[in-house]
Amino acid sequence: MNDTCSSAECWKLHCDVERLEKGSSIILTVRSRLWAETFIERPYKQHILECSVQYEVNKMPYSILPKFKPFGSRKVVATVMWSKPDNQFSVPVWIIILAVLAGLLLLAVLIYLLYK
Repeated sequence: MNDTCSSAECWKLHCDVERLEKGSSIILTVRSRLWAETFIERPYKQHILECSVQYEVNKMPYSILPKFKPFGSRKVVATVMWSKPDNQFSVPVWIIILAVLAGLLLLAVLIYLLYK
């Protein structure tokens, strides 16, 4: 990887891709969770989440191989900031009233249908 792994927790993911047809490509999607304990130590501080990818072609299906095999790397950087919400995620009163009325209407319809 790179030098930042000495000061942060890093992990490696290794994928082997078999032979690809002409014009096809591979998309690798990685999902991860960030734990709140990581950010509680320094709240309201901006953290940088960095993902580096390195690739290389080891085998090619050609009888005459190119002089250099394709290789390269890419880096995706995202900033993450932990902040506590100022207020609780409250539901507006009109939504609660509307939900109660809809529930009562549904209950009345069910009672009517079962009565018949």
